[in-house]
Amino acid sequence: MSLPDIPRNQSNYQCFNYTRFLILAVSIIMLFFAFGNTLLLNFTIICMYKEYPILSENRTEKLIEVEMFTQSEKGLLYSAVSIGTLMGSLSITYIVGFIRSRRTIVIYGAITGIATILSPMMANWGFIPLFIMRILQGIGGGMTFSSIGYITSAWAPIAASGMFLSWLTSYIQLAPLVTMPVAGFFCESSVGWPGVYYVMGGLTLIFCGIFYVVYRDSPRFHRHVSDKELFTIEKSKVGVSMEKKSKQGKIPYGAILTDKVVLGCMISGFGNFFGFQTFMQFAPVYMNKVLQLDVKSTGLMSALPYLGCLILKFIIGPLSDKLKCVSQLTGVKMYSGISQFTMVICFIVLAAIPPTWQTVAQSVYTILILGSSLNSVGFYKAIQLYAGPFTAVIMSWLSLINALVVLFLPLIKTLLAAEDRPEQWALIFAINAIVVFITTVIFILTVEIELRSWAINASSSKTSVTATSA
Repeated sequence: MSLPDIPRNQSNYQCFNYTRFLILAVSIIMLFFAFGNTLLLNFTIICMYKEYPILSENRTEKLIEVEMFTQSEKGLLYSAVSIGTLMGSLSITYIVGFIRSRRTIVIYGAITGIATILSPMMANWGFIPLFIMRILQGIGGGMTFSSIGYITSAWAPIAASGMFLSWLTSYIQLAPLVTMPVAGFFCESSVGWPGVYYVMGGLTLIFCGIFYVVYRDSPRFHRHVSDKELFTIEKSKVGVSMEKKSKQGKIPYGAILTDKVVLGCMISGFGNFFGFQTFMQFAPVYMNKVLQLDVKSTGLMSALPYLGCLILKFIIGPLSDKLKCVSQLTGVKMYSGISQFTMVICFIVLAAIPPTWQTVAQSVYTILILGSSLNSVGFYKAIQLYAGPFTAVIMSWLSLINALVVLFLPLIKTLLAAEDRPEQWALIFAINAIVVFITTVIFILTVEIELRSWAINASSSKTSVTATSA
């Protein structure tokens, strides 16, 4: 693609032509806090108690600990995040059209930061105030999937898309890796569970400020991006805007929603989220109630697999870009298949083994989480390749699907495993295995990676208009 030359305000310090990696780092941290805040309750719920005085048989007063919320209230608190995520996902594309992605991400991040800081106080006030805070956390978390689309479309070179996507989506593993053991530490400390909310919320607001200072909506308008790096980023891209204030082009909803490739990805996304969110939301409960691990061990064992997953993603991302022995389409199918079919096998094993096999269950759980990391260079990479400038649009739809899964998952868990008995969890695992298997097969049969006609047509129109105005 040949771009017209336009004046650029450049700094003398250009980060050795690697400003995009600075952008990648601050983006990962920003997404980590936005997503991590929504996970805090998943762990702290097992140590949220209130003390009530009662009279003993000898008429002396003693304190007893009672859970702060009933089982039905807990289910609603889990679902509140998905309500907020739905609101955030539905609104973000519209808001970005007015104030661009940078300001939108900061606003959403600030919302989740403030809600997290206020959560302990709201919990003491009662169920409804905390429910509202959970919705606000979900609104902030709702921007993460769409943000992946905006950030990668603007900053990821096509030749390094696998690495960029794999590293950027590492926030999904980084969040539970950090929040679960930290929450476990605070639960066991004299500070108590509220401490983790104050720390996470405060750091979220700090990094909102850092992100606003460092990030720009396009590398073309970043002072620290050299001409050499700009060429690297924009090489082979279509639909690159030359205008700093350019509006988002018209989205061809009809063509996108009737494309079998997009529909296959939506179906596969549902299966992926259904399987992954089962453990993302309820791993601490499963570890504590079924495997009978104590609170501190639950935090450590719930988080440990994500460390291996994080390491694997930082290796597999660059490797997928350099792997030339198979085509990109074959690579996408291969990585997605390994990721999802590994999950299927792990669910089958977990459904079959008794709860006394703690070591086996923990090992299988670790393998399941490790396998999920390969999807960043399979499922998500395919979206960027075939959707081009509309990657963020499709990612926002995936965010809606994810939110719906998280919304109904607590209800499914309550209906099938209200008492957290081993046989109840075995049924949940069996259902997960079936859903993930079917949706993965559909994805493999329908996926393509060539830029779709609706993306080419819209991109060509956009490039022509912006080049003329420049």
